[in-house]
Amino acid sequence: LRPRRIPEDFAAEFPQLHFHQQQPFPFDFAPPKRIDVVGSFLLGTCARAEASADVAVEMPQGSFQSKDHLNFRYFDKRAAYVGEMHRQLAALCAAAKPGSPLAGVVAEVGPLHGDPFKPCVTLRPAA
Repeated sequence: LRPRRIPEDFAAEFPQLHFHQQQPFPFDFAPPKRIDVVGSFLLGTCARAEASADVAVEMPQGSFQSKDHLNFRYFDKRAAYVGEMHRQLAALCAAAKPGSPLAGVVAEVGPLHGDPFKPCVTLRPAA
């Protein structure tokens, strides 16, 4: 993933996502600080026939300001971060050559547990 300046208007930049704040503010996307496999896949306790792995991504500290906890700004930045991750992963999947790990993979963004303000990226095999 590559650094990128995200324009101030998140809603226009990521129309498929929901944002709390109507006041635009700039945001610099930077690659994740940490990526960890978490959940039942890591523990080897998957109960479903189809395997899935949950991955936790830690946003870099430079992505935040001291007052981001006010007015849902943290949540909007998190949603914009997920939107940019989706954009870059989808482009990587689309450009993947046969035999590469992302070949035949589709990147989708959707709500986590039905909450539209908590988007998550899902990578799945193409149908």
